[in-house]
Amino acid sequence: MSNNIKSIMDHHLKHLKIDAKFIAAVHRYRVTWINKSEDHIRFFGGNLLGVYPIRYTTSDRNDWLDVLLELDEYEARKQIISMPHIDEDWKRATDMVNVSCCYLTHAIMTSNLTSSQKEAGMIDVLLVMQYKLFSSLMTHFFRYSADEKTALGTYAALSKKYAIKQYGTWDGVLTARAKDIISSASIHYQTISKFTDDGAIVYMITDIQGRLRNMVKNIWGVFDQVRVEDAKILSTGGTIELDGKIVVRDVSRVLPGYTRYLDEIISDKRRFIKPELIEVICSAQYTMSEHLLYEALNYISDNYNNKTVKAFVTETLLHAFDYITNDKSGKDAMRDLSTLLARLRALYMASRSSDPALLKMRDLGGEILKKSISSRSESTIASVRTGVCLFIILRVFTKNYYS
Repeated sequence: MSNNIKSIMDHHLKHLKIDAKFIAAVHRYRVTWINKSEDHIRFFGGNLLGVYPIRYTTSDRNDWLDVLLELDEYEARKQIISMPHIDEDWKRATDMVNVSCCYLTHAIMTSNLTSSQKEAGMIDVLLVMQYKLFSSLMTHFFRYSADEKTALGTYAALSKKYAIKQYGTWDGVLTARAKDIISSASIHYQTISKFTDDGAIVYMITDIQGRLRNMVKNIWGVFDQVRVEDAKILSTGGTIELDGKIVVRDVSRVLPGYTRYLDEIISDKRRFIKPELIEVICSAQYTMSEHLLYEALNYISDNYNNKTVKAFVTETLLHAFDYITNDKSGKDAMRDLSTLLARLRALYMASRSSDPALLKMRDLGGEILKKSISSRSESTIASVRTGVCLFIILRVFTKNYYS
């Protein structure tokens, strides 16, 4: 047997057939892991750090190495660390999940699969590797679950240079990183393509981990600062402060008052559309165009007498108040407006909701946005619709502030 990582992995995985069936099996493993708990779903589908714990367990490891790959982890690692140029103390570089993921990226790239199958397979494999590494980083930096308000404040304080601000969710961040790694412009492209330089393979593993670590470490620095300063989130610039607390029984009692207030101001753009509140919503709905949100709100203001527009606004208010008064998490969210907005945003964006009121809101909102904004993209319409709903709720709950 030759004395490099490729020859060792070739030998131990010679039974593995890189075909469409294998790519599907890798995909099932990845999707199963990311959806294995409510915490996993919320973490990877959201933008907060430390609030929802994620764990890559021994069972997950065994399912990958023993069940999916049928790899003799002990023997393969023993042979790798026996080579004089590999140090046994390089824990990450000699970890067989990491090594196997890098090797499989090479095996898929050089296989006879179609281009689209190769790309999908390589991304899935690199996501599995990053899930494992990211889980370890979360355990290191967040031994206990973070306070949600602090995490929200941290996210609001981040600039657009942070990947989480650019891609919107942690799943989006890691997927983008996987695409970068396999791109022809990547510093690891030749390593993946040839897989003959052990030094380059070790560097690929440590670089992937190092970049994730730096990303988390930088956000942790902001998190610690927000925690120390006891920052209260409502807007990224802190341009508006509210009392924050709203008593649930008062909210349910004054719904007619809020409805009348909105009826009174909505046709007056100067009173209805507040730039500082637009900033708040854009910071929460980061993938949404501020310009498109303005377009939608201007249309609603100009056409409030339209039956569909009025029904949409009414349904949005009723849904929010029903959530606040009848749902335990809704009552908990009323500690402050930032928490309420975060919870409502999660409801509005839930892909599998069967709530009739929410589905009606979506239909009405979609109908309005197709007429009001200069985009026909379904994902854009969904994002702006969420932004409009959040703005309506925020606007009524800032009634006293602007009065």
